[in-house]
Amino acid sequence: MNCDEVADLEENYLLGDLKGEEMKDFERHLKACINCAKRLSGYEEVLGTLFGSLKPVAPSPHVRKAVLDQVDGMPQGPVITLERPAPKPIWNRFGQNFGRILSPVAAVLVIGLTVATVFLSFQLQQVKTQQADMQQVLDLTSSPGSWIWSLTQPDVPFDSTAPRARMYARPDSNIYLLTATQLQPPPDGQVYRAWYTMNSTTVDYLGDVKPDPNGNAVLQVANPDHRAAEITGCFITREKAGSPPDQPTGPKFLAWKKN
Repeated sequence: MNCDEVADLEENYLLGDLKGEEMKDFERHLKACINCAKRLSGYEEVLGTLFGSLKPVAPSPHVRKAVLDQVDGMPQGPVITLERPAPKPIWNRFGQNFGRILSPVAAVLVIGLTVATVFLSFQLQQVKTQQADMQQVLDLTSSPGSWIWSLTQPDVPFDSTAPRARMYARPDSNIYLLTATQLQPPPDGQVYRAWYTMNSTTVDYLGDVKPDPNGNAVLQVANPDHRAAEITGCFITREKAGSPPDQPTGPKFLAWKKN
């Protein structure tokens, strides 16, 4: 299996669809080809940190309350005492009372279905938004035209166990993506902040980098101006929590600079 064949099967590999001999040939190539192995490792790292950061969407606690409030607010009919009438066939009595029984029940069902439909539509919209975001991320991280900049500790020899980060950018993409791994929690009262330098002069704030308990972090930032080609450096600093993100004041913790 050559590099082009591996590239064609990358998506199947990441989704766990490769089986048997095809899987063995794929992994045999990865052991022999450093470039393909590094590329696949980057994809797995991005997908792992992304899926790890997703939170399940729980139903709103207001849905049940809204339905019950509507039921409680229904007007109750007056209590009327009547003389006992002569017995009638049971189907006649059922027919007379059916409308009164059905009316409030139908109202409750309609209210419940309406609220549930609105909530379901909201959940579906959230899912569609998440899918669109995920597709943007996959397009950015898998495109041959994307730039991948590795952020490492300045003036420190490479160590596979040390904190590191990657920034993904592309001129025609609507987002920037920064992933970080093996980040220790920042000292009390401090936060990690990501920055990028435009044309070697202007420093702009990317966002706060918040590692999870495993030390992984994902930062996705809108890129409406499509100015990725003007970026000449990006870095992460430790800053005082709550301080305005105007300019970096702490030393560069992880950094990349264009040669």
